[in-house]
Amino acid sequence: MNNKYRIILISLSILTGTLSLLIGCGKKDALAETDWVAIKAVVQDRVVEGEELSIALGGNATLTFDDKLAVSIHIRDFVAKGSYTIEEGIITITTSGDTFSATLEEDVLTLELGGMKLDFVKSDSIPSEGDSSEDDDTASNGESPPKEEKVAVKTDFKYEISLSTGTYICGIDFPEGTYTIEAQEGTGSVQSGELGQDPLPAVLLSTEEFEGLFTLSSTDMSFSKDQRMMIIGHLTVRCGSDDADENFVSTRALPKDRTDKTLGPGEYFAGIDFPEGEYTIKAAGHIGHVYTEGFYVGCLNEVFSTDGEEAAVKEAKNVLLSNGIKLIVEDTSIILH
Repeated sequence: MNNKYRIILISLSILTGTLSLLIGCGKKDALAETDWVAIKAVVQDRVVEGEELSIALGGNATLTFDDKLAVSIHIRDFVAKGSYTIEEGIITITTSGDTFSATLEEDVLTLELGGMKLDFVKSDSIPSEGDSSEDDDTASNGESPPKEEKVAVKTDFKYEISLSTGTYICGIDFPEGTYTIEAQEGTGSVQSGELGQDPLPAVLLSTEEFEGLFTLSSTDMSFSKDQRMMIIGHLTVRCGSDDADENFVSTRALPKDRTDKTLGPGEYFAGIDFPEGEYTIKAAGHIGHVYTEGFYVGCLNEVFSTDGEEAAVKEAKNVLLSNGIKLIVEDTSIILH
């Protein structure tokens, strides 16, 4: 899979997790009859479908069930395999970690993934290309539909700060207030909430025009003391506010007397394999996936690389690794700084 789309999907929590599907039939045969193909996504009331969805996902996305309770998720050339169970009308698909919900209504399977809803239908219900009477890019009068106009982003805020991949604390790294958050570089998501809890729906941002699921900026994101802001993916954002304290100074203290530690591929536990604490995690090898177990405010889930891939990150700041947290490093090496 193109690394750029891999990081997009990680930011949407599609690559790993547990999917809970609430359906009416409760029969594995109904799922295993054919593949399920993604046809539409809804992000913050924005509908993305057709070619725009294919571009954003880097190809087709499908779910494949079999009658032996195995399931696989296919996104372009990426495949995640797992198992599923059915109990009292609820299907749970397990690959690793998180839980998402879905419904099946009128043969449309809808998964809720963070701030996005993704609709799947059976592949045999999709018309072939020859069944379409009109070109999707052409209106009934033969003219191309109008392009979506860019919305100007406000530039003169009383308080501004630029932040990149990592986790930031309101009251320590930035002041309380209501913010407009604008992508300055790259593609990813911004999430917020209380430490250790489920995050609020993601805001998906990108500086690239063709990313159909993503927007350039988001307004009216409010933060109060001790709330976290998570920036996920290869993304740098500008945060601007007119009601925040313009004289705010960060109070983040740098750790003292701590030696950098390099970790290769493997599974590690904070407090056993390295001291607990907040770390800047830096790439130290070729491309690979680094993440903490579970999805919660303050977790880590990134593709790291020193090779300059467009989608990978070179560091993630302020990652809290408390005693007992499991850190998984796949196909790469990192430095805990």
